[in-house]
Amino acid sequence: MLKSLLSSIGVSSFERSAADLFRHYAEQWADTVRQDYFGNTMATMNTGAKYRVLLSAHIDEVGFQVTEVCQNGLLKVRGIGGVCPARLNTQQVVVCADCGYVNGVMVSTPMTNDGKMPDIKDFFVDIDCQNREQAMQLIELGAPVAFMPNYSVHDSVITSKSIDDRVGCYVVLEVMKRLKGGLKKIRLSVAATTQEEIGLRGMAAVAQTEQPDMAINVDVTDAEQLDKTSRPRMGEGCAIVLNADSHAMFRERVIKTASRANIALQKCLGREITGGSDSSRMQIFSPKTLVGELVIPCKYMHSHTEKCSLNDIESCINIITDLLTGLDEELA
Repeated sequence: MLKSLLSSIGVSSFERSAADLFRHYAEQWADTVRQDYFGNTMATMNTGAKYRVLLSAHIDEVGFQVTEVCQNGLLKVRGIGGVCPARLNTQQVVVCADCGYVNGVMVSTPMTNDGKMPDIKDFFVDIDCQNREQAMQLIELGAPVAFMPNYSVHDSVITSKSIDDRVGCYVVLEVMKRLKGGLKKIRLSVAATTQEEIGLRGMAAVAQTEQPDMAINVDVTDAEQLDKTSRPRMGEGCAIVLNADSHAMFRERVIKTASRANIALQKCLGREITGGSDSSRMQIFSPKTLVGELVIPCKYMHSHTEKCSLNDIESCINIITDLLTGLDEELA
């Protein structure tokens, strides 16, 4: 399931293929599955229970959109989400076309005319076409472009595109799978939200329609790496976010759950004191909801070669599963 989710294509506002895969898995354990006009997918089990818990993760990934087909057959693109241009040159991509996926390579000159590193606007996609007419037979303006699927695993470390945030989608599905038939008082829903990378738009809709009692958002965060220190380390557990987007009562419960069950857990500050992930939208648009966020440490975020640890994913699954099991017993 994890490899399939990571390998699916779902650039922000073009998430249908990835969302359909999420729905396929959710239907195996949920009582009901539904989608809204944003493309958000919500699945619910134990629908008769009164206490409502929502687990969420965003299904979209960063990518590009074709803005021009040039006379030489190359494609100009604009970025969708915060793609880092320094990591783009010669990266393999796929262009989503009516005929299927068209393979391409991101290309630019090493430096711009003024001696600066190239920006997104300086890049082209080479799809092996000799001229505009040939390219137009394959590609339409507006076509989304995603990093080419490239999943690999070595010593419990995954390298792949779209770890942000397909690992979160995997976590919430796996929790639902493990809790199937085990909850008595909790109505458990999982949501794969859309358009997170372009403004947290999907969650704004989900928060207003779902209005849960508790919401746990699962995302990634920058791991300790070459240019980022004092961050959570890969392989040492998921992390609880110590900012305004995680309520103090939620943080306390998570820390106690992890300590009692001897599950690895780290702490991190988040990029800002608030904002940047779906949990902030749940707080704003559903103010009666107790909101918290757990994150998976991730290297090289928003690139073709993101990295995370299978151990941290399992840590996150176990903490949420144990937390909800304990909460269900308290409600009984």
